[in-house]
Amino acid sequence: LGDSTTWGWGVASDKTYAAVMETQLNAAFTDDDKYKEAVVINGGMPGYTSFQGRLLFETELAGYEPDLVITYFGINDCHARPGNPPDARLRRTPTDLVPFVRLLRKSKFYSDARKTISRLLDNNNESVSLFQRVAPDEFERNLKAISDVARKNGAALINVTPVWNFNGAIRDD
Repeated sequence: LGDSTTWGWGVASDKTYAAVMETQLNAAFTDDDKYKEAVVINGGMPGYTSFQGRLLFETELAGYEPDLVITYFGINDCHARPGNPPDARLRRTPTDLVPFVRLLRKSKFYSDARKTISRLLDNNNESVSLFQRVAPDEFERNLKAISDVARKNGAALINVTPVWNFNGAIRDD
C-alpha cells in the first residue's frame, strides 16, 4: 500500500519495487518451499495518503488475505491542499473516485482552471485556507488500523515511513 512511490511514478511497471520484489521472491523459491509462486499486489496510487490507503485496504485488498503487507505513506499525508478539507472529512471512498479522478486529470480544462485559480489567488494576496491532508495523530491511527486488519488476517506488516514525518523518531512497530 502506498502513494506514487509505491505505484511506480516515473519508472517502468517491471521496475516498481513491488514487481522487483515479486521477481526476487519467485527466484528464491525451491521445490521444497511451501509456496511455489509469490504474487505481489501493488496497492499504490498516486496522491494517496494513509487515510485513503487504509480505506483501500479495508474495503478491497484485505480480502486477498495477504501474508505480508508493506505500507509506504507519509509524503502526501503532511502536505496541505488549498481549499480542500482534510482527507478524513471526505465522504466517498477513494476507490469510488479513482475513475473520475483519472479522467479529470487528463482534462485540459481542469488543468488550466487549477492554474488560473492558483494565479488569481496569489496575485490578489487572498488568504487561502490550507489543511494538512492527514494530521500526525490520524496518520498513526491509519497505520494502526491497517496493522490491526493485517494481523487479524494473519499477515505480517512492514511500515516504511519517511523519517522526517516523525521529527527523527524511530518507529518500532
